[in-house]
Amino acid sequence: MSLIVTPYTQAQGPTGPPGATGPTGPSGETGPQGPVWQPITVIGALTAGGWSGNTQVIEDALIQDSSIGIVFPSQSTTEEQLTAIGLANLLVTAQDTGALTVTAFGAVPVIDLPIFIMLM
Repeated sequence: MSLIVTPYTQAQGPTGPPGATGPTGPSGETGPQGPVWQPITVIGALTAGGWSGNTQVIEDALIQDSSIGIVFPSQSTTEEQLTAIGLANLLVTAQDTGALTVTAFGAVPVIDLPIFIMLM
């Protein structure tokens, strides 16, 4: 006598409609709202005669020692000034309350450069 084993499979019927949504659980405590970030813009100029080696200090009461500064050409910048800014490779390298230092890592400009500095 031989035994034949046939696997048993159960057919699944059609899916029924979804049930009702359960109740929403309680909300936990939320933390305090942090301050809204507001950039500060300092408008000025790097003057041709203001360089000490490859650095120049800009003074403004809005500058804080904890701010991060980024140098941008102003909207009134001429093509010649924009070229000088590009060749100078300017970067804010130090700051303190009321003053920051801009360093030219390229060619030190020999013309005045209208700039603005965004402080974050």
